[in-house]
Amino acid sequence: MGRPAFDDHSIDRGIDGMKVLVVGFFGEGNLGDEAILQGLTASLGRDSRVVVTAGNHLQSVRGFRRVPRRGIASWLPFLACLKECRHVIFAGGIFQDWTVEGVTFYALRLVAASVSGAVPSLWGAGLGPLRNSLARNISGRALRHTGDCWMRDAGSVNLFSLLTGRTANLGTDWSWAIPYVPGKKAAGHLTAVNIRPWFDEKFRRFAIGRFQQIRLLPDSAIGVAARREDEILLLRTFPGFPVRTPGTFADLMKLGESLTAGYPMRYHVLLAWLRAGVPVVPLCYDDKVRALCQEAGIPTDMGADAFPVVAAPEFCRQSETRFAEMKAALDTLK
Repeated sequence: MGRPAFDDHSIDRGIDGMKVLVVGFFGEGNLGDEAILQGLTASLGRDSRVVVTAGNHLQSVRGFRRVPRRGIASWLPFLACLKECRHVIFAGGIFQDWTVEGVTFYALRLVAASVSGAVPSLWGAGLGPLRNSLARNISGRALRHTGDCWMRDAGSVNLFSLLTGRTANLGTDWSWAIPYVPGKKAAGHLTAVNIRPWFDEKFRRFAIGRFQQIRLLPDSAIGVAARREDEILLLRTFPGFPVRTPGTFADLMKLGESLTAGYPMRYHVLLAWLRAGVPVVPLCYDDKVRALCQEAGIPTDMGADAFPVVAAPEFCRQSETRFAEMKAALDTLK
């Protein structure tokens, strides 16, 4: 018996609404990517029928039809889906040349969507980094096939213009669709650290040195993981720290209410704690984290005298305005 075009563990979101294919690295157990998916699909509305390119972490894409993301066998259901879907939306971090797949996955699917007759669009996309000239050339050629383009930061807007000669709109990350109602700050002194595996060990070494320097009391520090690989690294790096693994982006923001300081490395951990008003020392491992810090007025220096800083007062207000503008544009899709 052949494999169905779609994994039918999920539900449709309506009968007469838009059929939308959302393309990204979803269903991989990454809290940040699932926050993007949650925010985007909530913004599309309950009448939309959503299909998602996703890995095997089914819990994170529950409620959506899924097409496999990896392997040659993923192409048949993807092409079948293109015949059914009216819109193809690319969201989250795209065209990042840290890996070959970070470029080819998006380029091939963007071109395939265009050839099929659909108009692929970018919504809340973070473009780059693209350090390699070949990766830039491939990405630029593929991006010329896009329709509406809303990027999540100014650096992505500028890179899109450089690659295509076109102007993109400045939106923001889809996690801004997830509401946060500030609660009462917990008493006490609890400091959290989030680190992820990376090519350069300097971020992990900085975190180790800082936590040795500030000499925290017992039970006053925790590790926070946004992915299983974070948890493994935290347990190995800080063997005395309990490690928490929030299930959702909302849980991650809520956790911020119990913190007096945070040392986040991942983009969405930083964003959640900025929204929760946590003083942070960011571990800026790439351009997207650095760009978020600049928007929030947070220093990016990891020197010996770096100290936790809260986001500038206008950060949330400006981001919410940009989100509202992007959402209003999305609402015009039919």
